[in-house]
Amino acid sequence: CSANCPIDTSSTSYEIPSKGKLTLDISYENIDQDQPQIGRHNARIGEIRRRTHDEIRTRNQSWKLNLDYAITDRLSLGVFLPLLSLKHDRKDNEIHGERREEGHEMGGDLPKFEGWNFTNIGDLTILGKYALLLSSSPEGSFFSVGLGIKFPTGKTDEDNAGGEEAEPTLQPGTESYDLIFGTYYSKKIKVPTLFKQYTLIPFFINGTYKINGNGIHNYQIGDEVRINLGTSYPLFRRWDLLTQFNFNYKAHDHKGNTYEETTDTGGRWLYFSPGMRFKINNALSLYGYMQ
Repeated sequence: CSANCPIDTSSTSYEIPSKGKLTLDISYENIDQDQPQIGRHNARIGEIRRRTHDEIRTRNQSWKLNLDYAITDRLSLGVFLPLLSLKHDRKDNEIHGERREEGHEMGGDLPKFEGWNFTNIGDLTILGKYALLLSSSPEGSFFSVGLGIKFPTGKTDEDNAGGEEAEPTLQPGTESYDLIFGTYYSKKIKVPTLFKQYTLIPFFINGTYKINGNGIHNYQIGDEVRINLGTSYPLFRRWDLLTQFNFNYKAHDHKGNTYEETTDTGGRWLYFSPGMRFKINNALSLYGYMQ
């Protein structure tokens, strides 16, 4: 993962919504970026030369609340709110506006290390979905479209012990209004189980396109495209094997009125995300993914 994992936890239950149904999903995510990389290969700190600073380590932890309510059989409304915790360490490369060269510190100055450590609520997202295709057959297809807005509810002025504000991409909130478009398709397919019986397993594919607005000091995070494909397979009476493939594309950021370096932002990623789910009863289950 990068700043967050593009796993679709809202599709983990694989259930088609029905009028009056309320679904609550609470997930925890931990991403510890302690090894710089260039492409698929490990790199040393500072190997990619940056004028302002070199990243050392970033650990993102988050609790995510996802609440969905089916207003009708076709129309549902979802609310998403994260609690974000971040620990970030970096090496400052500037002195008097010039880059420090490794092993040649200017004026006898030693390298300056900076760090941030904070926990706060992030931005609120509200997403509506409408089913264009809704089949009553157990093996029928389900197709819906979605439209959502991310609201700037998160804090945007977190600073460290020295009073320096964290860069915009590290803040709990972005101070921007973002627009989200989505499509969602699912279908159940009959397959044999390990016990030589047949059962219906779900298959889903969805995609979202997020248009990000101007945020902190007019810094604009690049637009994002996410495509998720997944299924689940029953191993035992209460245990299911979960599998997802997650593609994520992100355009370059625009620095706005900041001095942030954006040349190394954006990119394309493809993840394989296996997981397991344990069904406690018909209404409650526990699940986990690794990416």
